[in-house]
Amino acid sequence: MHFLLETALTFCVLADIVIAQSPPGFSPASSAKLNLAFGSTTINSGQQIGINVPADAPTIAATSALTGTYLLALVDPDATTPQNPILAQLLHFLQPGLSFASTANNSIYPATIAATPAVPYQRPSPPPTSAPHRYIALLFVQPPDFSVPRDFQQYNATFRTNFNISKFAAEANLGDPVEANYFLVSNMTTNSSTSGGNSSEPSTTSSTTASTGTGMPFTGAGSLTSVGLGSVVIGILGAILTL
Repeated sequence: MHFLLETALTFCVLADIVIAQSPPGFSPASSAKLNLAFGSTTINSGQQIGINVPADAPTIAATSALTGTYLLALVDPDATTPQNPILAQLLHFLQPGLSFASTANNSIYPATIAATPAVPYQRPSPPPTSAPHRYIALLFVQPPDFSVPRDFQQYNATFRTNFNISKFAAEANLGDPVEANYFLVSNMTTNSSTSGGNSSEPSTTSSTTASTGTGMPFTGAGSLTSVGLGSVVIGILGAILTL
């Protein structure tokens, strides 16, 4: 019994880590982590940060050795708000022409970009009254004959709404993403979420006060998200106790 219990707990922890690179329920998904960094701050999957996200695009690096050419997409599936996502998905970045170093630097493989963005980077800026938005970065293998599909050629620096990354990937023959990462951004003020409020899903309520327009500072604090581990553990423990 003790062995079964220990095995079940280990399995749950490992499963939680494996699926933590993409938000629960979002498709397409990847269990391999894409390294994102704003300046010297590296983003952990599911980390919640304040509104003052840098205006420059994040630095990209792979966490495994990748050869060939890749495409990066960054989308917000919670626009305008998680409860009323009428503009989702909002396309924040579409960057083809990425390649990665063949030698790791501090266990990551930095990217080199050899193409202009199909859609330039726009930093996250959720509405002041909104619950946190998820921002999902997905890295795809770029086909040799890649071009933006006809249904998506209207997307540019000024038109970004109602994007569909699943349809885009299918029409562009991208396949499944090879690496992913995501973070949450809140425009609410005060006390909280950079050091422990890294929920895997946007909350429908908030304990913060109304925004003053400055938002929480970008501090980079946070940790890996937990994805339903408690309920999984309870289910497995219940099964074991009935043996």
